[in-house]
Amino acid sequence: MSLIDCAIIGRLGADSLAATGASISIFSLAGLLVSFLSYVTVPAVAEASAQGDQAEVSKVISTGVWIAVVAGVMITGFIIAVGPLILGSMNLEAAVVEKAGGYVWARALGSIGYLLVLVGSGSFRGMQVCGASLDAAMYHTALAMLFLDVS
Repeated sequence: MSLIDCAIIGRLGADSLAATGASISIFSLAGLLVSFLSYVTVPAVAEASAQGDQAEVSKVISTGVWIAVVAGVMITGFIIAVGPLILGSMNLEAAVVEKAGGYVWARALGSIGYLLVLVGSGSFRGMQVCGASLDAAMYHTALAMLFLDVS
């Protein structure tokens, strides 16, 4: 998503692009810290699925969903609270910090969804339904292209 953000927002000017870059750096670190959700889900779902234990598969996935929701709420609150301080410490111009603050706030609200995607992706890979994630990404991109004016 970060590349698409830069391509679209870059058309708005240098300050907007700089704000996007600063915001992306915050979310890159946050994404790295929570990537465990996908890595933990894959083997747990794969083991339960290989044993044919659908109840255990459901339990693992629902546990992952709850962890994603709770962690997402915590990350959202943390980024909204501390994001401006982090941006202020980046030695950016005031106009860039102001624009980045709005972008950080809006993107923080998507944290829960991002974590749910990690759990879903790990679940599909664990059940060896790898094409589902690719299909979802392709449909999402096609839908985004319909609604975005990138010309």
